[in-house]
This record gives sequence, structure tokens and C-alpha cells, in this order.
Amino acid sequence: TCHDRCRADSTCLLAIYNADGSGSCSFSQESQSEVVWASNNFNSTICGPEGSASELKVVVDKVTAQLPFEQPLLPIQSCSWGGEDCSQTKCCNEVLCDEKFTSCFAYSCYKKTEYFSGCRSDAPPPDWVGTWLGGGREHRSIGPAGQQVAVQGTSLYCFSVINWNTPAPKSFWDTEAQLANNIKAHGVSILQCDGSDFYDGVPTPTAAWGSFSNIDAFQQIWKIV
Repeated sequence: TCHDRCRADSTCLLAIYNADGSGSCSFSQESQSEVVWASNNFNSTICGPEGSASELKVVVDKVTAQLPFEQPLLPIQSCSWGGEDCSQTKCCNEVLCDEKFTSCFAYSCYKKTEYFSGCRSDAPPPDWVGTWLGGGREHRSIGPAGQQVAVQGTSLYCFSVINWNTPAPKSFWDTEAQLANNIKAHGVSILQCDGSDFYDGVPTPTAAWGSFSNIDAFQQIWKIV
């Protein structure tokens, strides 16, 4: 094992076993007390010459004090939506998929003029400058945390957008204000989440079947959230 091989080598002060793949060992002639990563796939052994137990304990205590390990936070990536200027973000949020969602392509940011760049799913028209500035948002994935990794826990935040003064679109419907006040009175729905808020909506056009054309309004609310 890595542990035994390090103990058998008088110059080995640190052994790291990585279980990924078929497993591998890394050895160092320098002792290390700073934890740079923690995972169930890794196991570290700190070694030293005979009679150095007290010095090794100091190193082990320094390592233990850094557990559970706090993983570094990835920087937040801000990208643009269709219709927004992507000159600064140089990336786009939206994707275009086929009807079965078997193939999806990210929008790209193209320079239109000196003052505006936009996200498109196709090539820019001839009257655009046409310089490609960037593609879709970076896809990120975070694996499950190991036993020695600090986790933040989970919580659920809920919100509802209410047009408080808008009448019901049909005579036999309750108004949004009545529905929201009923939620408040009984402490149900979004109030059962760990955190919740009601946001003031704005009147929007009503379709023939009674639904509201509120996509733009909700996009503005998401920016506030």
C-alpha cells in the first residue's frame, strides 16, 4: 500500500493515495499540512523518522483543524439573455433545442454595432459587424461531497408575484390579492418554504382565454430576486 511504501522509505514524508481509476500513489520528501482538497477518493499518510512523533502530531493537528474542508466557491458567471447587450458578459444564457431535446445549441454573442452586441441562435445579418464575442454559459457540475467536506445544507426559497389591485379576469375567479391574502391567513403555500416573499406585479395584457401575457414581467422580477 501507499502507507507501507512510504514507511519503508526513510526519505518519504507524505504519501497520497488516489482511488480514481485503478488507484495510484504519490510520494513527497516534504511534509505538507495545508489541505488543498478533500474527497473520499483520497487518503493521505504523514510519515517521519523514528522519534518524531511529537512533530508529526503537530502536523496532523494542523490538518485536522482544517476539516471538514471548505471547497472553494466558483465565481458567478453572468451571461446575457436575448435582447440584452452582451458586450460585457460575452456569453449567452439561452439554448435552442430540437423538438425532442436530443440536440441543443447555445446562443452566441455577436457584435452588432460599436454600442451593442446581441445573442443569436443563427449567424448575424449582413448589417451587423458580426464579430463573435462568445458562446453559451459554461456548464458546471459538482460531484457529491465526501465525508470530510463541509456542506452548506439545503433550503428552499419561494416567491409569488401578485397584482394586488387587478380584478379577476373572470367573474367566477378570485382575484390575485384574495388568493395571496388567503395564503397569508393560513400560513400555507410559499409561506411553508424556508424563506419567502411576495413581490408586487404590474398589470399585463390578457389573452382571450383569460391568461396573462406576463413573461416580461416575470423576467424583471427574477432580476430583483
